[in-house]
Amino acid sequence: MPKGIKLSEFEKGQVIALDKEGFSHRDIAKKLGRSRAPIDNFLKDPTKYNSKNAGGRPKVLSPRDKRLILGHLRKNRRESIPSIIAKTSIKASNSTIRRLLQANNITRKKMKGHPRLLPQHKVARLEFARKHQTWDDEWKTVVFSDEKKFNLDGPDGYKYFWADKNMPETIYSRRQNAGGSVMVWGAISAKGTMDLQIMNGRYNANRYIEMLDNACLFEEGHRLCPEKFIFQQDGATIHTAKSSMEYFDAMGIEVLPWPARSPDLNPIENVWGKLSNEIYKEGRQYDTVNDLKNAIMSAWGNLNEDYLTELISSMKNRVFEVINKNGGVTHY
Repeated sequence: MPKGIKLSEFEKGQVIALDKEGFSHRDIAKKLGRSRAPIDNFLKDPTKYNSKNAGGRPKVLSPRDKRLILGHLRKNRRESIPSIIAKTSIKASNSTIRRLLQANNITRKKMKGHPRLLPQHKVARLEFARKHQTWDDEWKTVVFSDEKKFNLDGPDGYKYFWADKNMPETIYSRRQNAGGSVMVWGAISAKGTMDLQIMNGRYNANRYIEMLDNACLFEEGHRLCPEKFIFQQDGATIHTAKSSMEYFDAMGIEVLPWPARSPDLNPIENVWGKLSNEIYKEGRQYDTVNDLKNAIMSAWGNLNEDYLTELISSMKNRVFEVINKNGGVTHY
């Protein structure tokens, strides 16, 4: 009989008989051809030998801990797990808390912040998609732009919350000011990025034009797309104002007509998501606007060309998905 295998019922009977006859544990082991360990373990308490053991580490969370965590989370549904641990002062790992939440059917969900599409928006999106469905390399000539607000205590537009069937769904406001913020303007292409611009205060068309000049749009556009570039912007009032369009005409910059309420078509939205994940990883928050600015600039500077090329390459699929969904929202 190989060593390490539990004693059989027949062997147990032999051990008991030999023990009653006064044989030592060593002698019993020798007679049965077994090591001494199973003999010692069996005779220590025959009733518990080979009984099933739940095994594993003892439970970290007490019933009181569980009630405290779940109660805190239901009142603070945007808390990250590290924040929950810190504010409840419970000594447990992130994975322990996550298992507790999963056991209670509580999951991390992204809040709904998608702009509502009315019939006219779907029509415009569908027309845009059909017009550009044959584009392929043409997308590499487009410089995509957008503004984005980052808050000190969390990303605006990329908020998450804990949800279970007993709690109503949470909706966030895309324009809420969470304790201070930084507004930026950025532009990307398949070949790289333009310098990120900090937008301070309220903007009108004149300030928008001034910012584009400071960003050297004409020169940078041709750096990213040497032969020709097309500038993309959404339909915000300051973007499409008469003075803004006259500026583009005077500079000889072609502007890509863009359908309203179509952030899912703009690959720079994915860049904002990537930046938000980096800037606010592990639930990080910022004490000063300057600290937040530095984090944004650092994350923007770390964007690589391969990532941007992949994003721009997705434009063809985005357009086809709009067509397949009859102007509806894509998964992007």
